[in-house]
Amino acid sequence: KNGDVITLLVGEEANIFVTNCRYSAGGAQLVFKDAEGNEVGRIAGQGEGDGQIDVFAYKGKAGELYMEIESGGAVYIHSIKVVNTKTTNYQKEGNWYFVKQGDASSLLDVIDVVSGANSAPDSERSYIFIPDGLYDLGETVLTAISGYNISIIGQSMKGTIIKNAPDVSTEGIGTTAVLVNSTQNLYMQDLTLQNALDYYSAGSAGRAVCLQDKGDRAVFKNVTMLSYQDTYYSQNTKQSYWEDCDIHGTVDFICGGGDVRFVNTTLSLEPRAANGKGGRTITAPTTSGNFGYVFDGCKIVDLANGQGDWNFGRTWQNNPICVYLNTTLDKNSANTLVSSRWTQKGMNN
Repeated sequence: KNGDVITLLVGEEANIFVTNCRYSAGGAQLVFKDAEGNEVGRIAGQGEGDGQIDVFAYKGKAGELYMEIESGGAVYIHSIKVVNTKTTNYQKEGNWYFVKQGDASSLLDVIDVVSGANSAPDSERSYIFIPDGLYDLGETVLTAISGYNISIIGQSMKGTIIKNAPDVSTEGIGTTAVLVNSTQNLYMQDLTLQNALDYYSAGSAGRAVCLQDKGDRAVFKNVTMLSYQDTYYSQNTKQSYWEDCDIHGTVDFICGGGDVRFVNTTLSLEPRAANGKGGRTITAPTTSGNFGYVFDGCKIVDLANGQGDWNFGRTWQNNPICVYLNTTLDKNSANTLVSSRWTQKGMNN
């Protein structure tokens, strides 16, 4: 409520990430004050979209920092994260940030720091370089990329692996993602995202997202995504572009909205069940833009050894568009494609 205070523990330099709610009172502000009561900064207390992340970069004395609510009504906050940045576990040269090889905590810190440094839409592009290695995030989910104009570049498509393994009890399309992009002009190249949720023991509920994309104008080059259900979730995406990528899955593994173009990308059908059987579907679009999902010059491969059929897609909501141009099927996928090619009746429409 208005006048309430949250006490934060900070170092001499810190980025404070506040995940705001769109249902907070309009015009709400979060005011940061030092131990003497002096205002040292402020950010919005209401998100333009639900889950919007706003960042305050603090420099001052180490110790307690006070965040006061300034509002004419209720303020809801999803989360607060403080990243102390004076002592780092990564290297920085100009606009390049170098993650320690195989160090998941280094990767998470760099993503947070760069998101904070690039919090303005006109921020100069920052580059994150990730050496080959496994970056195991454990059960950590929804790692947020919230800064503008960020490039995340691995050393190689197969050698740089960012992985999480959510507990099956937490599965869901909005709760399991390895990464969440909520900004503009993200660029990703030469890496693998893997959601290692225990899909085959999850039964019918195995939604395991690699990337939850709520951004605009994201570009992906030489990116592999390893999962089963809902692998790439283009949630509220406006536009994104994929080239020379490899996306794996079973059910609705490319799903959501936006105008999304896939060029020279492999769509890899994984087995629906441990025995290789079960029907599969590639897309579940809910697009409402001009173009929807467009696959051009792509390749569909069936990794289930010819067991279990599949289709090109099923509608989710709205009046979505999904188009395959110049796309080829390997021998297995040609043999297992359903005769109707598509699921005739979709979901919620």
